[in-house]
Amino acid sequence: MISKRVFLAAALLAVCGLVASVNAASIEVIPTVQAVEFSPGNPALWTPNGNGADIEPGQGEVFATIGFSFQISDVGTPAAMGFGNVNFDVVRTGDIVDPRFGWQASMGTIDHDGNAFTAPVAIFADNGDLGADGLDLIDIVVGVAPLSFVANDARGLLGQNEPLHMGSVIFTVDTDAGGGGTVDASLKAFSTFNDQNVLGRNDGAMVGGSAALNVIPEPTSCVLLGISSLLMLVVRRKRS
Repeated sequence: MISKRVFLAAALLAVCGLVASVNAASIEVIPTVQAVEFSPGNPALWTPNGNGADIEPGQGEVFATIGFSFQISDVGTPAAMGFGNVNFDVVRTGDIVDPRFGWQASMGTIDHDGNAFTAPVAIFADNGDLGADGLDLIDIVVGVAPLSFVANDARGLLGQNEPLHMGSVIFTVDTDAGGGGTVDASLKAFSTFNDQNVLGRNDGAMVGGSAALNVIPEPTSCVLLGISSLLMLVVRRKRS
């Protein structure tokens, strides 16, 4: 039985250029904070800030779920019809601790042929971490298998009209430690498929996004701190 890792390795060969390459299209991988929780369904105190989050300090360890999506543009030519696959690393900075479970692949399905009598299929043929232990978030490969497409297959349009979710990672954030940090997508390579449904490396632009996890006081906490400081100053002046 051929392992999933072998299939992912084959996808990595295509994305890293062991087939013909084209210089067209561009891709962006976008990390976004989806939740900050003490445990599943038990939210911590935080507010969205763009695609990042402002987290109130002093809550101990909280768990931030970061979702990763991609969007591709400048496709639709015979040499680059649509998304093939992408290879990237997930990089963290600051007071963000190792991921709890590694890469959590999207299990989404799609109605690929518009036929009500056929079952939906998996969106991605490849979706996993090719790193040394499957937990290091190095060499994540996500992609499709265009040779399996049917006529007018909906998978040929993935990520073209809006970002498409690929998977997520849960990180631990120590809100007692200080300033938080960032979770970044570091892109290595991507591929598109041509009008023969063959994958090839694409040398177009790659953009890796960043999600900031800022551990900062809530505005009310800042006001209370200011009032407390003012009262202490008044007391000192009276004593003097």
